[in-house]
Order: sequence, then structure tokens, then C-alpha cells
Amino acid sequence: MVVAKVTNDEKIWNLLEDGNLFQPFRDGHLDDKVHFAQMVSLMGPPPKQFIERSDRCRKYWDSQGNWIAATPIPEQTLETREMRLTGEDRDLLLALVRKILKWLPEERPSAENLYQDEFVVQFMEEVKSSA
Repeated sequence: MVVAKVTNDEKIWNLLEDGNLFQPFRDGHLDDKVHFAQMVSLMGPPPKQFIERSDRCRKYWDSQGNWIAATPIPEQTLETREMRLTGEDRDLLLALVRKILKWLPEERPSAENLYQDEFVVQFMEEVKSSA
């Protein structure tokens, strides 16, 4: 996926519940403003390095990193998006998602690091014990 001409690996965005984490469309077309607003709502504001990577980002953030686009930032959190799990399982999943959801691709963990995450380890143990 490319947002504001910054390439991302889209597989990480399809987390939580049964659908896409982000629905970046308006009137059937991909809309960067909608996409970025949704990302900010779940990930917080991007680091300055992200904004500096694309001139198009200046349409959405000022030099201080404040959101300036007309599209409102949705009132949602990762907690409001994850409804299937409860208790420790939910806490571990949300911690994993927060590790993955990074503005800068180079800050995202490797597959090996994710495989060692407590949520993944717990899930794999449950799969092994039920086999």
C-alpha cells in the first residue's frame, strides 16, 4: 500500500476483528485524508520523519506535526475496535498490534520478533495442545 507516496506493507493493516483496520475510502475512491485521519485515531500522530518523507504530507500536517486537514479524526481507539477478546488475551493482542502499527516501516518488528511475542507464543501453545 502506498499512502502519500510512502510505501507500506499492507498485510499488517488487516488486523483486529474480521475486516480491514482502516477503511480509507470516500465515495468509492481511496482518500488519503480519510486514511491518514483513521491512522492518527489509532496510532497517534506520525513522527516528523514520516511527514518529511513526502511533500504530500504537508497537506495534512503542519510543520509542528498538527493535523490540519478538513477531514475529522475519528473518535476510536484500538480498544474500541477489538471486541472479540477479553482480559489478558485482549491486552496481549493489543500490545502486539501496538508493536506492529508503526508509521515508519523500519520501526516495525521483524517476523522473527513477532513470532516471539507473548500473544503469538500463547496462541501457538494453545494450537499445539489442542492438536
